[in-house]
Amino acid sequence: MIRWEVHQTNLIAAAGRQRMQVQRAAVLAQEMALTVSVTRRDSLRHELRSVVSSFERIHQDLVHDPESAILRTASAEARRILLQPEAGLEGRTHDFLEAAHELASRPVTAELSPNDEALRRVVQASADVPIVVDALLTRLMAEADGQAARGRRVGLALLVATLLVLGLIGGLLLEPMSRRMQRNTRQLEEANLQLKRLSFLDGLTGIPNRRAFEERFQLEWRRAMRHGSSIAVLMIDIDHFKEYNDHYGHQRGDDCLFQLAQRLRNSISRPGDFVARYGGEEFAIILPDTELEGARAVAENVRRRVAGLRIPHSTSPVREMVTISVGAAAVVPDAASPAPVAAADHALYRAKQLGRNRVEVAGGEGARERRSVGT
Repeated sequence: MIRWEVHQTNLIAAAGRQRMQVQRAAVLAQEMALTVSVTRRDSLRHELRSVVSSFERIHQDLVHDPESAILRTASAEARRILLQPEAGLEGRTHDFLEAAHELASRPVTAELSPNDEALRRVVQASADVPIVVDALLTRLMAEADGQAARGRRVGLALLVATLLVLGLIGGLLLEPMSRRMQRNTRQLEEANLQLKRLSFLDGLTGIPNRRAFEERFQLEWRRAMRHGSSIAVLMIDIDHFKEYNDHYGHQRGDDCLFQLAQRLRNSISRPGDFVARYGGEEFAIILPDTELEGARAVAENVRRRVAGLRIPHSTSPVREMVTISVGAAAVVPDAASPAPVAAADHALYRAKQLGRNRVEVAGGEGARERRSVGT
């Protein structure tokens, strides 16, 4: 029987950090293709190397080092699954690392095409089934389901056999055996439910993760199509967060991410609104039944409330405290309309290009932009 103990959340958190590094690598690679500045391209290349090195260290602990601190605290089931050879898992990891190392080693003067093969492979890795954390969770949940099913079959056979015996020797064995079977089955089902909950939560901030965001967005998108209502998305990025981490250290960086996550969650008031950590220092908010002006108002409120935390950031060229940039988009969906996530992400990129600590709103193709600048 799988016993999912509290310390195993460390394993999920470590694997989740690795997954976010894959997503961060994809963002850096895409920005390398977009920038024309050699200096900026060189900075992105160095940051990509750092992200890939961090990914490799965690991967070594998760998959190749049975004596690592992470695996020593993991259950026997988790160690067996992570340490057994798996061509698909290792193949995806090797493909991502090969492409990321190739991009990071390109000459700084070499321009990067958006159609570059290595870039495509790095971006694809961020969109595919996650390399480690989901592989672990999927296999643990499959084993839990299988063991629960086997337990039910064995329990049924035991029950039949017990009834036959009881026909001869009385009812002394039926009740305790039945209770034991029910208790074991209940523990398996509870462990399975906990695994599923963990797979939709970000281990650091405690708010929903990107997988939960994508599932919720599909649900709200279909609902908006049925009712002909508008759906809005906000994409949020912490300004100059790498500099914050470099200056204050990763522990302070984690604390900053946690505080911002709680402030974002408390900045929305409607039960249907949904906040998630999208990856790295990026967050996302889904606003059902919300048009463009409403999305802009919520985005500006979120930006002001984060600034109200007044978290010091002495190396920020914006305001010497932690600030955010926000991109917003809204659409009434139909069969041909694009999802607003890409439009909101593009607006976020524009907000960063125009100085950060601001809200940029895109109402769709051809729409006139409206801007809100932080003060």
